[in-house]
Amino acid sequence: MRLELPIKDLADEDLLRRIVEGHPVSRDQAISALYWRWAAPMKRFFVAHGATLEGSEDVLQETFVKIWQGASGYQKTGRATSWIWTIARNTLTDHHRRNARQPLMESMDSENPSHDPEAKAPYDHESDDCINRGLDLFAGSHPDRAYALELWSSGVDLQSLSVILGRSYGATRQFLLECRKKVKPFLSPCFESQES
Repeated sequence: MRLELPIKDLADEDLLRRIVEGHPVSRDQAISALYWRWAAPMKRFFVAHGATLEGSEDVLQETFVKIWQGASGYQKTGRATSWIWTIARNTLTDHHRRNARQPLMESMDSENPSHDPEAKAPYDHESDDCINRGLDLFAGSHPDRAYALELWSSGVDLQSLSVILGRSYGATRQFLLECRKKVKPFLSPCFESQES
C-alpha cells in the first residue's frame, strides 16, 4: 500500500496538479497549503520592493487568485516555485503601475544589498519591464538559481535558505554569490540603458 504525504508536505508541482485535477476539497486544500507556505515570504518580498503593508495584502490576494486561475497553464518544464514567484513578481509590478509607485530594485553590484523599503526612486515602466524580462529569461535558463534568488530577495535568511536548498550555510552563501554573478548579464542591459 502506497502511503501519501500530508498535503502540507507535497511539492509545489503536486499542489498545482491537485488544483487542476482534484476534487473541490482537494483543490481547496492545495491552494491553502500553497498560501500558508508562501504568504509570509511573499509579503516580505512585496514590502521590501515598495508595497505598503496594506498593499502587500492586496498583492498577495491577487497573486493567489492568479495562481488558482492559472494553475492549468503551468508548464512542467521548470520548477513550480519559480512559476509561482514569477506570478507574484508580475502582480507586484502591476500593483505598482496601478499605484504609480516604484518597486525597489536592488543594485546588482552590491555584495550585501539592503532590503530597505524606504529607498524609493521615480517609477520607470521601461526599466521595470526590462528587469522582469531579464529575470524571466534567467529563470528559464537557471530555474534553481532563480528560485534561490527569489527566496533570498523575499527576505528568507541564509540559515533558512540553506535548509530549504539542502546545503550547508557556507555552501548556500557561496551559491547565492554565484547566482548573483549569473543573473547580472540578464539584467545589465536594463541598467546600461539607465546610464546612457
